[in-house]
This record gives sequence, structure tokens and C-alpha cells, in this order.
Amino acid sequence: MNMPMVSLKNVANFVNGKAFKPTDWSEEGIPIIRIQNLNGLDKPYNYWAGPIDKEVHVKRNDLLLAWSGTPGTSFGAHIWRGGAAVLNQHIFRVDLKENLVTKEWAKFVINAQLSTLIGMAHGGVGLKHVTKGMVEGLEIPVPPLPEQRRIAAILDQADALRAKRREALAQLDSLTQSIFIEMFGDPVSNPKNWSVKPLSECAERIQIGPFGTQLHEEDYIDGGIPLINPTHLRGGVISPDSSLTVSPEKYTELSNYYLLTGDLIMGRRGEMGRCAVITNREEGWLCGTGSLFVRPKTDVLSPIYLGLVISSPSMRRFLENLAQGVTMANLNKTIVGGLPIAVPPMAMQQAFVSQLNATQTIKNYSLNSSAELDTLFASLQHRAFRGEL
Repeated sequence: MNMPMVSLKNVANFVNGKAFKPTDWSEEGIPIIRIQNLNGLDKPYNYWAGPIDKEVHVKRNDLLLAWSGTPGTSFGAHIWRGGAAVLNQHIFRVDLKENLVTKEWAKFVINAQLSTLIGMAHGGVGLKHVTKGMVEGLEIPVPPLPEQRRIAAILDQADALRAKRREALAQLDSLTQSIFIEMFGDPVSNPKNWSVKPLSECAERIQIGPFGTQLHEEDYIDGGIPLINPTHLRGGVISPDSSLTVSPEKYTELSNYYLLTGDLIMGRRGEMGRCAVITNREEGWLCGTGSLFVRPKTDVLSPIYLGLVISSPSMRRFLENLAQGVTMANLNKTIVGGLPIAVPPMAMQQAFVSQLNATQTIKNYSLNSSAELDTLFASLQHRAFRGEL
């Protein structure tokens, strides 16, 4: 089936959010949708207590497009499943001509072209920005409405399978957190009164990734030495991108950012709490520009214990409140070094690590299955938009 192609500007109007400042935030009122909230309705909100601007008002089932963010996470199209809210900057509300294009269809066809958008985007390797004109210029297939609904329903079913696998992984993470809480208590409130030390005293080194002046867009090659940015940290596992690597010559210039087994690498912007422990596989890889790494003192902190502290729900909230930046939260070396870390006896930390081994085997299987589903979904989308479903 040949599908007519139409520019998005001919079927949609893109309304940008408002540049709310921290001084505009309130403890109650209507929620402000920021980029992080598009990843999950449970993410922390700021609130607006002032008059509602209809231009940036959002209601349930509106189509939203994050035009600034980290590829692989919030960047892209989302159907809002929350209640009434207002829209922060760097997110468009997409008002469609629904006699031509359904929201579900638009979400899938826009997200299928994220690589095209990312290729046009401004900004560094981690944080990307696209303009309204870039989005409006996207050409999308527009079959008849009944066909849009039919294909979108098929893609929804396939996407639901991926969501269930992600949910299974989240449940495994919850199990790990439950074991953690049972042994150590909440790492922020510290109900078991463990000794508390700033992270800087528990680490041999805390290092921010290279600045943009040290690592430019043109320095990236295919098939070189990998680096780790926040988008490569998924569920405590590192998933590198073969197209975001550097040459041996560039690698030699960045020796300050080499990673060692046992380092904890963290995303320092965007969604807080993303982290992973460096294993033998990643020994010698590079810390990316949007990340930082902590090299714990091995007689004080187990890297795995520290990773569970950083990724815990309470520490994520703590980091979110500390992070600098309105649109995209940011951490720096001073903030991370000052984090209060509960430090239980090393023997307890090691006993905790031993309990995780069986859970990790199951998690690895689920991660592999999730990757296979992602590949199959991409193939299904490709066929769908070629009219082959």
C-alpha cells in the first residue's frame, strides 16, 4: 500500500511551553510538566499557583513532543496520560488536524523518525535540541484514518509487550531495593543510624566527564573505543552505542576519563539516579560528557551498595532537589561530593552483594529479552510505515 507523505506543518500546530522559573514554582496548584515527567507520571513535579494560560494548558490524552532532551529517554512524542497540567518550555503541545491524523498514529510516526531529528539537532552528544522548523519539516506517511487506527492498534499491542518486559525488569529492581531496605533501611532518612559521611570522604576520586571543548561532535566515530553517557545507563546496565566512540588517538588525549572496574558511573543531567558499576567488560572505556564517575574506597563502600544508594527512590528525590537547572537538571562535582552516604559495616555490604547474584542472573535474561523485543518492534514499525502490514 502506497501511503501519501505530508509535512507535519500541514497537519499540526506546535505550541511551545512557558519558561517557568524556580521563583514561579509553588508547593501546590496545577502540575508543571517538565521533560522528566514525560518518562513517568511518578516523577517529582513542580506546581504553578498562578492563573492558567490556555496556550500552555494540557489535558489528558494530549500529544506532547519533547524537543530538548536526551535521546533514548524523554526526547520524542508522548501521549499525556496524566490530568490537567501546564507545559514547561522545551516541550510542544501538538494540536493535530484530527480529521487527517490521529494522535496515536502521529506518536508512532514521529518517534520512528527520532534518528532523523537527532541528526539535525543542536547541542552536545547527551542533551539535544531541535527547532520548531525542523519538526514541522518532517515528512510523515498519512494513510486513511481507518488504516491509521488499525496499524496503530497493532503497534500498541507490540509496544505493550515491551512495556511488560520493562515492568518485569522494574519488579526485579524493586525486589533488589526491598532486600536493600530490609538490610540497611532508607539511605536518606537512615533509620538504622549508620555512620554518615560525605561521599567525597568515601571515594578515591570523583570525576566529571570531559567538557565540550575537549570532545567535539566531529571526534565521534563508528567502532572505536566506547564512552558512556546517561542514555547508555538503563536499569543499572551499560548499553553502549557503537556510533558514539572515539579513535585511539583521541582516546589517548582523554586519559583523565578512563574508567576502571569497580567505578560507579552516574548520569549527571536529566533523570537523576541513573548509574551502573563498571565491570571487566567496560574497563578502560571513557566517561562521557553527560556523566561522572565515583571511584569508591574499597574498604569503605562496595560499588554495588553505593549504586543502590544512588538509584534508590529517596536518593533520586534528594538529587532532584539538589540538581541545578530548570529545564534539564544538572549535577556537579561539589553536589555529588557532598552527598551524605550512610556507611554500614563492610561485612554487611558484602553479604548484601552475595544475595543479589541469583537475582542478577534473572535480570540479565530479561534484559536480553527486552533488547530482542526492541529489535522486533523497530522491524514492525518499518514494515508498517511502508504499507506492508
